[in-house]
Amino acid sequence: VSTLFVNGTDDPLVPWNGGAVGKANSGRGTVLSAQDSVMYWVQHNQTKLTPTVVDLPNLDKWDKSTVRYHQYDGGLNNSRVGMYQVSGGGHATPSRAERYAFVWELIVGRQNHDIECADAIWNFFQGG
Repeated sequence: VSTLFVNGTDDPLVPWNGGAVGKANSGRGTVLSAQDSVMYWVQHNQTKLTPTVVDLPNLDKWDKSTVRYHQYDGGLNNSRVGMYQVSGGGHATPSRAERYAFVWELIVGRQNHDIECADAIWNFFQGG
């Protein structure tokens, strides 16, 4: 099964480098790092170990974040693994059209405005 990740490097809820979910001692458990999560699926799907990496255009310099896309191809049954690394992004769905309120960003972190996440997800699973 192809798998896609969208992770912010400054996510205050699901930490990029792994660890406790939410604030320390929140009781929400722990997560693997974004890279370890991706590598789990790369190994499971038996894709190539070296991704194609593309830095996407920084269309909104005011959001103080950028997007780098990693794609691992050649997996079982044509599966692949993709990851949108949102550098400077928080626990917020990237969007050009739908923008979070400033107060909400104080809770979940910065929202990226360089990609439309719904379109990116649709494109990935359509095979694009």
